[in-house]
Amino acid sequence: MAPDAPAPLRPRVALLGQFGIGNLGNEASLDAMLDVLGDADLVVLTEEPGAVLEARGLPAVAFTDPGARRGGWRGVLGKVRDLRWAWRRVGEVDAIVVPGTGLLEGSAVRATAVPLTLGWYALAARCRRRPLHLLSVGVDDGGHRLTRALFGFVLRAATTVTVRDDGSAACAERLGRSRPPVVPDLVLAGQVQGSARSHGPWTVALGVIDTHGTGTIEADWDRARYLAAVAELVRRLVVAGARVRVVGGAVLDDLIADEVVARAGHDAVVRAPAADLAELDTWFAGCQVVVAARYHNLVTAVRAGVPPVSLGYARKQDWLLGDVGAPARAHDVAGFDPALVADQVLHLLSDGEAWQAAHADATAWVDQARRLLAGQASRLRVSLGLVPDDVPLEVRP
Repeated sequence: MAPDAPAPLRPRVALLGQFGIGNLGNEASLDAMLDVLGDADLVVLTEEPGAVLEARGLPAVAFTDPGARRGGWRGVLGKVRDLRWAWRRVGEVDAIVVPGTGLLEGSAVRATAVPLTLGWYALAARCRRRPLHLLSVGVDDGGHRLTRALFGFVLRAATTVTVRDDGSAACAERLGRSRPPVVPDLVLAGQVQGSARSHGPWTVALGVIDTHGTGTIEADWDRARYLAAVAELVRRLVVAGARVRVVGGAVLDDLIADEVVARAGHDAVVRAPAADLAELDTWFAGCQVVVAARYHNLVTAVRAGVPPVSLGYARKQDWLLGDVGAPARAHDVAGFDPALVADQVLHLLSDGEAWQAAHADATAWVDQARRLLAGQASRLRVSLGLVPDDVPLEVRP
C-alpha cells in the first residue's frame, strides 16, 4: 500500500493593518479577510499585537520594531530600525495582504507614522519578491507631500491593488498608479438579515463620533458646536415622534455617545452600545433610517438596506452615498445643519415610497458589490495557491 502523500504546506500570509485598536470597522474588515483566508497560515501585523492575540487567539506581531526609540533625534534611528524589522517580517511570509480599511488615507496623518511604515513594507516586499496585495482599500491624496509620495510608492510597488470606490480610484491614479479596479468595502460581503420597513414607532439609529483620531476634521473640529448640533437634531426627531438609538463606531466614541443621551434627557433617546458590527446589525435591524458618522456605520447601514444619512468627516462618506444614489444626504460632520438633516430623516420616515426607493437602491448596489467581492476572494485564493485554478490576480511589475 502506497504511503499517503504529505499534506501540502499552507501559504504563510501576513494580514497588515490597524487591528486591535478598538475600531469596529477595522475589526470587521479583518473578519471578512479571515473568512476568505482562514485555511492559510496567518499572522497579523499590527500596532496592537497583544490585543489581537487576546481577542482572537491569532498569531500577531508588531508592525514596527517595539524596541526602537520614538521621538526626538533618536526617533530617526528608530525609523531605520523599523525598515530592518519590516525586512525580517516580510521574509517570514509568502505574501502580505492589506485587508481593506483606510491605511492609505493620510489627510491628517504624520508622514513618518503609518505612511512610512507602509513604505518600508512595500520596499521590503518588492526587494524580497513577496506579493503585496492591497484589497478594497480606501485612498486619498489630500495629505502632506511626503505622505502622498509614500502612498504613491506603496501603490506602485503593490502586486495587486483594488479600491473600494471611484473616488479612491481617482486618488490612486493621481498618486501614480494606473487606475485600479473598484471592488467595494470588504465588510459588504457579510450577510445580514435584510431590513424590512417596520410599522411600529419611527426609530432612527444615530451614529456619533469623537474628535480624536478622526482624520481631516482634527484641525478645526469644534466639539461643543458638534454636540449642540447633534442635540438639536435629536430634539427635532423626538418632537416629531421618533425614537433614537445612539451608537458609536469605536471605543473612543463611548463618552460622546453617553453625553448625547444625557443631553437629550428623554426616554425616547437611548444608548445602543456595540462591541462589533454584528451588534450594530442588531440595533439597525429595528430602525428605519441610520444617521452615520463613522464610515463603517454607514457601510453597515447600506449592507442592511437601511436608508442612510451621512454626517461624514472625509470624502469617503460622500463617495459611498454617491454610489448608492443619495449624494444629497451626505453632510459635513463639522458643520451640518441639524434642521436640514432632520427634514431628510423625517421625509424618509413618513414617505413610504421614498423609503422603498432608497432601500431598493442600496440593496441593488450591495448585491453587485458582493459579486465583485466574491470574484476578488476567489482570485486571491488562487494567487496564494489555496485552490487550483488558472485565473490569476492582476499582476503589476
